[in-house]
Amino acid sequence: MVMVQNPESTEYDGMPRNAIGTGLVDYELPPAEMPAYLIAYVTHAFGKPGRPATAPAPRAENAMKKIFILLRAQTGHDFSQYKPSTIQRRIERRMAIHQIETIDGYVTYAQQAPAEVEALFRDLLIGVTSFFPRPGGVRGVSGACHSTAF
Repeated sequence: MVMVQNPESTEYDGMPRNAIGTGLVDYELPPAEMPAYLIAYVTHAFGKPGRPATAPAPRAENAMKKIFILLRAQTGHDFSQYKPSTIQRRIERRMAIHQIETIDGYVTYAQQAPAEVEALFRDLLIGVTSFFPRPGGVRGVSGACHSTAF
């Protein structure tokens, strides 16, 4: 969950605007409202007992299919073959942010809010660029290895 102070409520708005510019902010709030949102999020996300790792119920499976259809229709990407536990964690995170209790409730919300489908899509993507070092760094290392080996 990403929470940022809204720029209008701060003396210097550079950091909040930069965070908002990433598109990854879940809550943009004045400081006085932050504690209540944080408590509600934590209570919703972590206040439930863990579920046993069992096969999903037919109703949940149907909801997942609907989510995959929404994602494919809006983004052109098919996530139906992704690891189920990863998909489930991302959806649960989105549900906690919006205080949605059931997967069916989340499907209804996502159907009515295209921005939510985009947010789920971003959550599902892997930050591949963080795996690659700076371009100059690779050349320097490969040159050092090459000269040492030969």
